Amino acid sequence: MAATALVLTLSLATAMVLAQEAEILFLDEPTNHLDISHALSTLRLVQRQTREEGKTVLVILHDLNLAAQFADRTILMKAGQITENGPVSEMFQPEIIERNFDIECSIETRADSGRPYVLAS
Repeated sequence: MAATALVLTLSLATAMVLAQEAEILFLDEPTNHLDISHALSTLRLVQRQTREEGKTVLVILHDLNLAAQFADRTILMKAGQITENGPVSEMFQPEIIERNFDIECSIETRADSGRPYVLAS
């Protein structure tokens, strides 16, 4: 029951932010503590609002694959400094992800959306 209450609270908070009249919204980890189903629902809601209302939304995400799936542009940071900035298609390259996150990886393309996703090794 407590987990359900947390999900509802987080979803309500995100919905309240999206309902604001501001042209630019800032969401700091709106999917933190959410299971994948609720994380996807939240980001789909954000995406729908940006497209329908023409809002700019800056979202901090630590999940690279969620960022790749929903973002138009990404800013990558390492040690508190911006290291990369550009369209998802340019930022999701193995050498860029490996350099910024100190991992080895490959980048695949989702068949349903054509969006990249990271496979860490």
